[in-house]
Amino acid sequence: MLGLQLPDIKTATAHLFARPSFDYFLLKEAVITTSNTYTIDGGIKKDYFSQEELEQMRDPRLMEWKAIRPVCFSLIRGTRLPLSFQISLSLSRDNIQRLIRQNPVSFSLEEIGGLYLNFRYEKKILSAISATSLTSFSMDKSLEQLWDDTVKKLLRQMGIPFEA
Repeated sequence: MLGLQLPDIKTATAHLFARPSFDYFLLKEAVITTSNTYTIDGGIKKDYFSQEELEQMRDPRLMEWKAIRPVCFSLIRGTRLPLSFQISLSLSRDNIQRLIRQNPVSFSLEEIGGLYLNFRYEKKILSAISATSLTSFSMDKSLEQLWDDTVKKLLRQMGIPFEA
C-alpha cells in the first residue's frame, strides 16, 4: 500500500473528473460530500441491463468509471469546493492480466482479488492510495510493489505531482 499526497489539487481533480485519464478503471465506490453526502455504489445491478449490454461490459461486477465520472463531476462542480470526497477505483481484470503478463510476478489472475486506486479529499488535502487484494495470504510483496510503482508511473505520465 502506498499513500501519496497530491499537492496540485486542480490538476489532479481535472484528470479525475473532467478528463478521460482514469476511464479504463472501474468504480468500486464514490462518496462525495457537498451540501449533502452522496454515495454511489459501483456494483452493477444486472437486472437493469439487457444480456447484450452485460456482454459488452469489461467487467459485469463493477461500473466503468467513464460512465459514472460525469455524474460525480456534476456533484462537485460549482463555485464551492466539496467538503470531501472518496473515490475508490479498481483496475479491470483485463488490465490486471496485462500487468502481470508484462511483469515478473508469481501471481495468477485467480489469486488477485483486486488492484485499487483510492482518492481521498478532505480538509483541502488530496491523497492517492494504492491497495492490493489477494484471494489468499501471501508473504510475497512483489505484486504490491509492482502496483505501487505502476501508480507512481501513471501519475507521472499524467503530469500529476505527488509527495510520499
